[in-house]
Amino acid sequence: MLRSDGLVLREPAAADVGPLLDSILSSVEHLSPWLPWARADYNAGDAQLWISGELGDVHRYVMIDEAGRLVGSCALNGVDRANQRANLG
Repeated sequence: MLRSDGLVLREPAAADVGPLLDSILSSVEHLSPWLPWARADYNAGDAQLWISGELGDVHRYVMIDEAGRLVGSCALNGVDRANQRANLG
């Protein structure tokens, strides 16, 4: 878990399915041009697959604001341990 002024970055939990789904659906218009998985029919099952790590992102995080609301998510993928780098999405 990482903390900064007003934001916490932590691993997702099963209780995050609803807030994650709400966050994605409220932003789907802005996400969909860049992220093919962000679509109007994104559902709780899709969110659960991401949370559980079944979609391939080994390092997944949710962003929680100071009021305790889930405000976003991110993941590291394409991890290259030999060169100590990864993609952040």
